[in-house]
Amino acid sequence: RSEKPAGNAGRAGGRGVPQPEKPAGNAGRAGDRGILRPEKPAGNADRAGGRGALQQPAGGAHTESLAKEEKIADIQMQSICGVCPFKRNTYDFGKKILLSFPSMKPFQEGVVKECVRMELQDIGCLPIQFWSLSGNRFLLHGYYCYRHLIFAKAEEGKYLLGVPGIFSEKERRNAARFGFYDFRAIGEGGSSQGAFGYWFMELPKAAAQPDATSVR
Repeated sequence: RSEKPAGNAGRAGGRGVPQPEKPAGNAGRAGDRGILRPEKPAGNADRAGGRGALQQPAGGAHTESLAKEEKIADIQMQSICGVCPFKRNTYDFGKKILLSFPSMKPFQEGVVKECVRMELQDIGCLPIQFWSLSGNRFLLHGYYCYRHLIFAKAEEGKYLLGVPGIFSEKERRNAARFGFYDFRAIGEGGSSQGAFGYWFMELPKAAAQPDATSVR
């Protein structure tokens, strides 16, 4: 009798046909079909259900919201400018300023008719011939000491630019050198030594052209 073949041939029923070796790794786990299983995608693709689609960043909605808010703010600003007193050519420069800035009442009744608070940069709202006042040394000294200026309409109708300060003879001479001739105290003491008030410069209406304001 012939001997049985060794190895796989014997296990195949003596037919002498070698059976193929089982593939290693994923092929073995796939039912010996020799087909490799795909690896699962990493990161967002795995969390998206294995479809390989990356999740959208959360910042997109935030950017859209900011753009919408900016558009609303722009519309509101256009609405404000539409009724701005500086758009009305029927008003002179003084009336526009009195309607636009915060009202103040630092004086007793009868000293000035109307008064508003201004900042240094608001000098640009005056007619162009007064813009040089932004470099007036007396005005700058008073502004940086007290952080404001005032614009007033006197009882007689003229417009005044006021710089805060304390009355003294030395200060009076210094103020006059820079065009501020009139001092008006905020209390009952009048122009007495050490009184706090405002040094005024008159801004002539005749010198201001209706279209000379910086803001239209």
